Amino acid sequence: MRYWRKSTWLLALTFLLGVVGCQSEKPIGDAMGQLRTLEKNGDFARAEAVIDSLLGAAKLDSATRRKLLWDRERLARIRQDYNLTRQELLKELRRRVENFKDAELDEWEREGKFDVRLIDGEKRYLYASVSNLFWRYPEIRARRLPKENRWDSEH
Repeated sequence: MRYWRKSTWLLALTFLLGVVGCQSEKPIGDAMGQLRTLEKNGDFARAEAVIDSLLGAAKLDSATRRKLLWDRERLARIRQDYNLTRQELLKELRRRVENFKDAELDEWEREGKFDVRLIDGEKRYLYASVSNLFWRYPEIRARRLPKENRWDSEH
């Protein structure tokens, strides 16, 4: 944990030196690009820490401040939307898809049938993953269990 804090601090300091040390838009653009890289790599916690450090320590114009605030909000919304763990998704698939086999999850994921994000080192699935399967794939829709049968499988 100590290493993570130190690396986050160093990253934030690097951004701050670039932002505060120069009034051009290039350092802020570099910081924004690095934030996008952190997000793309699924390192949301570090991206949020950098945003908070920039907001707290840098002298920013109002447009840049709004952009950073929006980026922090956007990351929070992505976390909220991609809230299913693998185990939670498996549980829903077993409950809602007739004759579902656990291996189908891996197969469907390889085929790109799920919206998946890496968030802080963990694969997370979109909250509507199962519903989206029924909406997008008629062959899976045909296996959808009626609501009354889903209740029986829960108890």
